[in-house]
Amino acid sequence: MKIKFHDDPWYHYEVSEFLTQDEFDEVKAYHIENVPPLEKGRNNLNNQFISEEIRGIITPRMHELAKLIKPKEDNTNRRLNIEMDTIQPEWAFSIHQDIKGKYIVFVLDLSDTGNGTRLHKSGDGPIVKTMPWIVNGGGGFIRTDYSWHSFDTHGATEPRRTVILNLM
Repeated sequence: MKIKFHDDPWYHYEVSEFLTQDEFDEVKAYHIENVPPLEKGRNNLNNQFISEEIRGIITPRMHELAKLIKPKEDNTNRRLNIEMDTIQPEWAFSIHQDIKGKYIVFVLDLSDTGNGTRLHKSGDGPIVKTMPWIVNGGGGFIRTDYSWHSFDTHGATEPRRTVILNLM
């Protein structure tokens, strides 16, 4: 796992090689089988429906990532929330802050192409940065009162497939 930190417009990070290739292939196959694209919009599979096998792959990797982000903290006791999304082209989720219960957020990019998370300086401000789309990697941040972000599939021709990971 490789990580790169940024502080503009606020503290966030990019990750590559989050899973081994075999793990990635297994998670992606599970995602494709269990989260088919809808005719339009967003389809998701929430935490309680993710298999124990997939949780067993993702959980230790997320704890490894948390150790890189916050090396002085033990985050292994935090609950991991997993959400798998498939989003059809030309769909958007508006600018928002995550709920206060979320602590470390990471979006694992599965599909070959997609738009990374859009970063904003305020709840009604323009996009100031788009995180890169990194297959078997992605972008994330520590939730704060100024971590405004959005995501969309504008300009896409294929569904955007992600796994959203939140340490609570």
